[in-house]
Amino acid sequence: MEPKKIKVGIVGAGHGGTAVLGIFKDVPDIKVVGIADKHLKARGIKFAESLGVPVTDDYRSLAKKDLQIIIDVSGSEEVHDEIQRIKRPETDLMGGNCVRVFWKLIEELRRRVGTDGLTNAYNRVKFNEIIKGEIGRAKRYKRPLALSIFDIDDFKRINDTFGHTSGDSVLIAITNLARKNVRETSYIFRWGGEEFVILLPETTLDGARVQAERIRKEIADHEFEQAGRVTVSFGIARYREDDTADSFLKRADEAMYKVKASGKNRVEVAE
Repeated sequence: MEPKKIKVGIVGAGHGGTAVLGIFKDVPDIKVVGIADKHLKARGIKFAESLGVPVTDDYRSLAKKDLQIIIDVSGSEEVHDEIQRIKRPETDLMGGNCVRVFWKLIEELRRRVGTDGLTNAYNRVKFNEIIKGEIGRAKRYKRPLALSIFDIDDFKRINDTFGHTSGDSVLIAITNLARKNVRETSYIFRWGGEEFVILLPETTLDGARVQAERIRKEIADHEFEQAGRVTVSFGIARYREDDTADSFLKRADEAMYKVKASGKNRVEVAE
């Protein structure tokens, strides 16, 4: 038996409706049962149809359905008042300030879900979301895509000698040093513990190597409070046409572990 879902209808298929659909499309407990707009050429209509969501230009018929919530992002007071008048008694209507508050809350939740709480870098959840799109673009348009993994050398020693608070400050500072040296179109992820991933769209292997060397040197030259000098080891790979996200990552990871095994504080390029 399928678990019971919250049934939601959306009125207004412009930018706001599209955004709300985008949020709800992967939420297992919520089912959008319809989206309405006076204009069936509104930008959200095709998106809704691609998700299998019924569309209509009659918001009155949507308001009469068996729904728990109607989200009105039409921006029309007249439409909102009409929905309020004809909706079923058990259906909540959200619009105006309620939608704005709701939207801010959803955006904050989405940010937190995809962001590492300590360093404010993206996390693995966000990586899994982004990598699919970037691999798709690299395949479709035959564009370069590179990835680097770096790990803080001897990080356990920092925690054991100076304490976890000092270790945390090193993680934050290294994230900020790396962020200074990447383009706005690149992405930094905290992969776990003391390991980070940088995804570089539109970047060749040589470009990724130059960037990694710049970050490695800046970290090695930085004087960290309490911990003093800290180094990192880098592994780099370029995207190949037959790569999956896992094989792409694995090559960079293997290159990084070669550095770990041969002295650390160096950049290694995957074959």
